[in-house]
Parts: sequence; C-alpha cells; structure tokens
Amino acid sequence: MPLLPCLVCKRATPESYCPEHAPANPYGGRWAAKSRAAIRQHREQHGDMCPGWGGDPPHDATDLVLDHDVGVLCRSHNSRKGATVDKERRTEENTEQRGPTRGEEGYFA
Repeated sequence: MPLLPCLVCKRATPESYCPEHAPANPYGGRWAAKSRAAIRQHREQHGDMCPGWGGDPPHDATDLVLDHDVGVLCRSHNSRKGATVDKERRTEENTEQRGPTRGEEGYFA
C-alpha cells in the first residue's frame, strides 16, 4: 500500500493520519461489540424486523445495523437517514455562513 502524507504533520503513513495525530474513536473501539449486542437483543424481541424510519412502516429485514442515534434499523433506512441528516446539517451550515436573505429574520436591506 502506498504511503500518504499525514493530514496534520505530513509524515508518511499508510492512513490519512499518523498514529500521533489519528482522531480518537468516540466509542473506544467498542462499537462492533455494542452493535452486535444491540442487534441480538432487537432480534430476540422483534425478530428480523426493521422498525421503519421517515414515515416508512416496519418491515421484514435481515440486514439490520445499529444506528448511532435511533437504534436498530435496516441498512437501507440507516443509509437514507444518514443522508437526510447530513443534508440537513449542510443546509444549516450554509445558512449560517451566508447569513439571512430577503424574507428571513435578521435580513436588512
């Protein structure tokens, strides 16, 4: 694998960051175990069932994953939720960066 420059110090490394500058994992490396346990518990209580998201009803699903905020979802709903949340976050950031426009609170001509 080719070496890349660390995004902080530019030292050659096989990852985006050298070990000294690698971002901390907020789950401390425990995400996989937490995910397996949550999915196992969900299956014991509900079987292979996605609870639905975004107005979609619950449905059969064997591709269950653990969402960071909601709980267990099917892979499709988890991806769609992530894309929706990211889009909303980008929209909020763009609004804050550009300032108010005509008709919005705080707009001065």
